[in-house]
Amino acid sequence: MIQGFLESATPDLIQGWAFDDEAPTVRLVVQASLGAAQLGHVEASASRPDLQGKWDNNDGNHGFIIELAPTLSAQKVAEVTVRAARPDNDKWHELPRLVGNEAVIRDAVAATARSRYRVFHRMIAVTSWFRPEARCC
Repeated sequence: MIQGFLESATPDLIQGWAFDDEAPTVRLVVQASLGAAQLGHVEASASRPDLQGKWDNNDGNHGFIIELAPTLSAQKVAEVTVRAARPDNDKWHELPRLVGNEAVIRDAVAATARSRYRVFHRMIAVTSWFRPEARCC
């Protein structure tokens, strides 16, 4: 199963990690998008000592960094999505955004009781949002 997070997104840089526990030696392909526009893609192979040994046969080299040019506005950064797949497969898995700032977490959870999130190492990963303005009918 593909696991990972979009840990940081700034106007010029996106970073996180992606790992497939069913194929621990495979380096996943990671793609960042803004709506239908692809912002970039990389192999998730950057060294991440914090991941080393967390799963069997995991060497910790599953991080990714995507440099953005041109840079994005703060509003657009919030809309960036990241997904990962095995290099030999076109089945993409969206990576949740990891939020570590307590004020952001508090505001996000207060914004809607219908947001979905999970706790990961004392941080919250927001996996989906309910936006009232997005409702149809």
